[in-house]
Amino acid sequence: EVRLRYWPSVFCIEAADLQTQLASGSGNSYLVVDCRTPEERQVSTVAARGAVVISADELRMRALDYINAYSTIVTFCTIGGRSGIFCKKLVEELVEVGGYQDEGQADMLRRKVVNMLGGIASWLHTGGGLVDVQGQRTSLLHPWCQAFLDMFPLEGL
Repeated sequence: EVRLRYWPSVFCIEAADLQTQLASGSGNSYLVVDCRTPEERQVSTVAARGAVVISADELRMRALDYINAYSTIVTFCTIGGRSGIFCKKLVEELVEVGGYQDEGQADMLRRKVVNMLGGIASWLHTGGGLVDVQGQRTSLLHPWCQAFLDMFPLEGL
């Protein structure tokens, strides 16, 4: 599996599990971080019921504030690769400079900042929706590259 090869230290959440958590009303304890490019985010992002969705740049600017404010921070991108790398680097940086030198604290941080396996592709395959920049439901999606088009369900988009 790609995750185990490139970032084995990153904890992950399945898209379906995140959707279940959000549907249960616990969305306000989740911060969802869209690690895609501004051009991709301009088209749409996940409809994360009750959760705040921000960009990776926004998280980087106030990482410690967000970590203290939310119980779980979930990163995602198109299929999970870029967000997995972002998640790994962010946690490493925070362990190094953010006062998480104790192994128990570092492990807690790794469990708090997680990556959504399969990214938006998985989100859509498990029934998740999309919203545009105004927060309105949409069926539009930026696939990042032409090769990824086949990964998305065409029905319902």
